[in-house]
Amino acid sequence: MVTLQKLDLERLKAKLEPIQGLRLLILFGSLADGVPRKGSDVDIVVDCDDGALRALYGILPRELGGRELHVLRAGWLKAEALLHIARRGVVLVDRGLLRDAQARVPGDYFELGEEPSRAFRSWLKGDPVDARLVLRIVGQVDEDAETLRGLEGRLDEAL
Repeated sequence: MVTLQKLDLERLKAKLEPIQGLRLLILFGSLADGVPRKGSDVDIVVDCDDGALRALYGILPRELGGRELHVLRAGWLKAEALLHIARRGVVLVDRGLLRDAQARVPGDYFELGEEPSRAFRSWLKGDPVDARLVLRIVGQVDEDAETLRGLEGRLDEAL
């Protein structure tokens, strides 16, 4: 069985690099996590034209032990979801799309650690963080702001 540890990523990248029309390819899921199961497919995120996709179907199954490909188009994802997958997966080809995605993410965006499978499902649903964590953080920020206001008042009195 092909595993990420057995896969020669540099050789695979060298085979993918010359494909015209391939702008992004990220391997994710159980193979990228290092825990593929017998019979599991290969999950990839791509941004490419149809010719490049045909080329991928010719190369990847052979290189990845005959596993079926599960293709997710990068254009279907929000920028935050794409970046999340890139952080957790293996980026095999990127011709600037991840940089462009990062530029589309709001400046106040941040990602909180979650259990990986739950986090991935929530990202695909467009919910990048657990609301309970956000509420806990907001509560802490409110407490910190109140403390700072108290210190500011004492500083004003001292001056």
